[in-house]
Amino acid sequence: MPTKPSRARRWIKEGKAIGKFNDLDIFYVQLTTEPSDSKTQPIAIGIDQGQLFSGIGVQSSLFTLWKAHLELPFKRVRECLDNRCLMRRGRRKRRINRQLPFNLRAHRQKRFSNRRQGKLAPSIRANRQRLDFARR
Repeated sequence: MPTKPSRARRWIKEGKAIGKFNDLDIFYVQLTTEPSDSKTQPIAIGIDQGQLFSGIGVQSSLFTLWKAHLELPFKRVRECLDNRCLMRRGRRKRRINRQLPFNLRAHRQKRFSNRRQGKLAPSIRANRQRLDFARR
């Protein structure tokens, strides 16, 4: 549960708590002694998923505890996939012997029966991984 900064400083000074930073470089206080009261506060997390940006909010009944605006890597993933597609086309064009007639050229056969079912697109998978990281 949230507390006042002055109370957190007092706890650290008295040795009742230690200050730490999490993976996102957010400072928090970890208690070293048992709290005097064990009441918990109901909080809710809200996630607004978008294609380019996502928003995350943590809210109690009285006020908002934490907000975040995530910039998702959709454009970067899309550019990498387009670049990979161009490179693949170039490799396939270099493999063909153009001296032979068209029906005798060694084209790669198309194979469509070995695809994975339920696969997410790489851009959507990258967005979901970014949100999972932010949740932790």
